[in-house]
Amino acid sequence: VWGCLVAGVLAMAARYLHLPNAVSPGTAFLSLFGAIIVIYAYFLMNRVEGARHRSEQVSRTDALTGLLNRRGLNEAAEGWLCASATSPHPLVVMFADLDNFKMVNDTKGHAEGDRVLVQIATTLRECLRSSDLVARYGGDEFVLLLPEITLGEAAHIARRIQTAVHDWFVDNALSCGISIGFTAVPPAESDLEKVLATVDHLLYRSKAERAGNGIRQVELPDYSVT
Repeated sequence: VWGCLVAGVLAMAARYLHLPNAVSPGTAFLSLFGAIIVIYAYFLMNRVEGARHRSEQVSRTDALTGLLNRRGLNEAAEGWLCASATSPHPLVVMFADLDNFKMVNDTKGHAEGDRVLVQIATTLRECLRSSDLVARYGGDEFVLLLPEITLGEAAHIARRIQTAVHDWFVDNALSCGISIGFTAVPPAESDLEKVLATVDHLLYRSKAERAGNGIRQVELPDYSVT
C-alpha cells in the first residue's frame, strides 16, 4: 500500500510538472517531498497504533489457552459488575479448580499438563453460553462470569461442566476432576477479587472435606439469594 501511494504521488507530480503554468522544479520537489513525509508519518502512526493494540491484547490473553488472563478478566469484570447492578438477575461468578492436576505434571510431564489445560479451556467454552466469559485465573484455576442467569441455571451449567470434564479425564486415563464454586454477586459489589477470594476459600474447605470433585454454591456475607 505504501509503495502504491508513493507511486501515485510521483505520477501526479510528473503530470503537474508538464503543465504550462507549473511551478518551478524546486518548489514541486519540496511539495512532493512534503507529501511523502505526510504519507509516511500516517502509516508509521498506524503501525505504532496497531502494535500497541496487539501488545495490549497479548497482555490480556493467556498464551497457552487463548482465554483471558487475570488482568483481562479484571478489566472486563468492571463493566460486567456495573451492568449487573441494574439487572433483575445478579451476575454469577464461578471459580473452577482442577483436582489432582499436580499429579499430571509430576508423572506425565508439563507437556501433558499443558494439553490438559488447553482441553479444559475448550470444554469450558463449549459448556457456556455465548454471552458468558471464561478466563484462566492462574495455574489450574479458571473463572467464569455468567450474566442474566439464576442460581438454578448456573448450577445446571456447573454440573454440565463437571460431567464433560470427568468424561474427558476418564477417556484419557487421568485420575483428575474439577471442583466448582459459584455465587451471585451482590448489586453493590464492585470488587471481583473480593468475591473470588471468598468463593476460593470456601471451595478449598469443601475440597478438603470431600476430596475434591464437587460443586458448592456460596452465599456471600450479608447477601441472600431468593
